[in-house]
Amino acid sequence: SFMAVSLFGVVIAVALGVNMLGKELGRRTIQNILSKPVARWQFIVGKFLGLVATLALVVALMCAALIAIVGAIEGRVDVGLVQVAVTVVLELTVVVAAALLFSAIVVTPTLAGLFTAGVFVAGRSAGHLAFFTGDDHAPLLRFAARGLYWALPHLDRLNIADRVAYGDPVSAAYLGAAAAYALAYAGVLLVLTVVLFDRR
Repeated sequence: SFMAVSLFGVVIAVALGVNMLGKELGRRTIQNILSKPVARWQFIVGKFLGLVATLALVVALMCAALIAIVGAIEGRVDVGLVQVAVTVVLELTVVVAAALLFSAIVVTPTLAGLFTAGVFVAGRSAGHLAFFTGDDHAPLLRFAARGLYWALPHLDRLNIADRVAYGDPVSAAYLGAAAAYALAYAGVLLVLTVVLFDRR
């Protein structure tokens, strides 16, 4: 199922994302790279694009196999499954950006990995925070819920597998908005990563 594809992708994104920068900082091998005419932001963006491209290829291969199996059973290619594959890659784009950010903040890759996994889990549940922003909750809880609601990535908006499974059509406008949101959020995380990385 696409849930397994998504979780497998997240595991790869977390494992590679936090180690990619952490190991080079720990072993000081990054000094050799930055001594060449390579700007720090180019180094970060290059790492990001390389990992996203790798994950996109892995997801594409896994989803192509899944779509082929479903197509052989049903006798047709379900466009909704292709849409799900696209949103999985968008979700992983945000996770990779978060992994790079935490690897630039935290010294140990393990801690950075835990933070990144936490962002993924919280992002999948971010929509439920709206429940705690109502007037029937304590002011401090409402304030914290609103802060988390706006700070966390709304990965729940990128999870359309259930909608496709139940035959609920997903419009091109929705996919476009989801892509714009994911790329914008990842872009903000990359900017923060570059700023923090410049200070190390």
